[in-house]
Amino acid sequence: MNNIISIIDKAVIFSVINKVWSVLSGILSIYFLTKYLNDNEMGYYYLISSILGIQIIFEGGFSSALMTYYSKYRDISLYKNGELKKLLKYAKKWYINISALFLLIVSVFGYLFISLKGITGFWEYPWFLSVTLTSLSILFLPYITLLESLGHLGSIQGYKLNFAIIGSISSWLLIANGFGIYSIACILLFSIFRDMLICIIYRNKLKIILNSNHCEKKIFIFSELKVMKNKLAISNLSMYFGFNLFIPVIYYYYDSETAGKMGLTWSALTAIQGIGAAILYTKYPLLVELVHKKIYSQAKKEWFKISLFSTIIVLICLIVFNIIYLIMKFNNIYIIEKFTNLTTIFILIIGILALQLINCLNIAIRSFGKELLMNVNLICNFITGLMIILMGKNYSVIGIATAFTSVILIISLPWEIIILKKLWRENVKV
Repeated sequence: MNNIISIIDKAVIFSVINKVWSVLSGILSIYFLTKYLNDNEMGYYYLISSILGIQIIFEGGFSSALMTYYSKYRDISLYKNGELKKLLKYAKKWYINISALFLLIVSVFGYLFISLKGITGFWEYPWFLSVTLTSLSILFLPYITLLESLGHLGSIQGYKLNFAIIGSISSWLLIANGFGIYSIACILLFSIFRDMLICIIYRNKLKIILNSNHCEKKIFIFSELKVMKNKLAISNLSMYFGFNLFIPVIYYYYDSETAGKMGLTWSALTAIQGIGAAILYTKYPLLVELVHKKIYSQAKKEWFKISLFSTIIVLICLIVFNIIYLIMKFNNIYIIEKFTNLTTIFILIIGILALQLINCLNIAIRSFGKELLMNVNLICNFITGLMIILMGKNYSVIGIATAFTSVILIISLPWEIIILKKLWRENVKV
């Protein structure tokens, strides 16, 4: 029992540090991008990154579904009956197909989309290299998910942190030496090296599974896996619409420079939002434990304290960001030209603050162990995506920012407040 707790603690610690590093590296990346890339290059940098984000649609949330069923085989004595081998074989086949489809479809249609503006000569090689590396990284997912599920989550999170740091530093060096867009491929390459190293380190455990007896009986969880996978796939599709559609839409309707300015602004603001998420995540395991033990009053107090603290931190960061922006604009500092206009930033700041409140609600709702947010996420993200497409055409970046913020304020936030109130009413004895 103590070993399990230490594994969980280790995983949580490394996960939080990973989130913190993600925020810090994002901020440092903004410095290098604004210093060494021109507006056009920066636009293609964020455009390529946004299109590669479509991987979550192809992957379809299968890793999350697999982890649920892999976890049933923590005891090594269960490996030999062949069920885990059969499940892994099924997952390998799925990911090989997904990897091939991603490489074929995204490389071709992504190329056609990016080349719509007729600008060529500097983004093609980085694009095809990044797509190829992304497709290769997909092939490691069944093994990494398996090892995480079998009790190695903490160690693997540690490897992810180390390689994330190495990858980020290497990408900054590339940007500083004139290879800006190639930095995307650099980070992907280090993630592949990381996954290869993890598989080598845990090769003995993988060999035990792969050399286990052949399982003749039918594994009924395949049908359950497909149902869960389909639900998560729809959820991932909606998530892409809600958070990754900004840049491609702006690029399609306008140009790479406008897309780059929006991409840089969005990266800065989401980095601030990531700080709040990282703070909230530190208390999530405690909330789950308290709710599981039905100590609801203490859970409510802990949730309120961490929510208030993280929201205040995000608010302070947003205010500081806005002050710095105004100071730079007043003094005509060149970096300010890399960001989008002040009106759009102000609208997005309201949206990010509202998103922070939603994250606070999310950890409280999910601590009850029920997935009650799927319908909220699906509907709100699809509405956001549709509004981004419609308003982006007529009202440029201001319309896109308004679409994002208005859906959060008018639909998402009230809806999740109602869900949480219902949960407290049903579970907490007053």
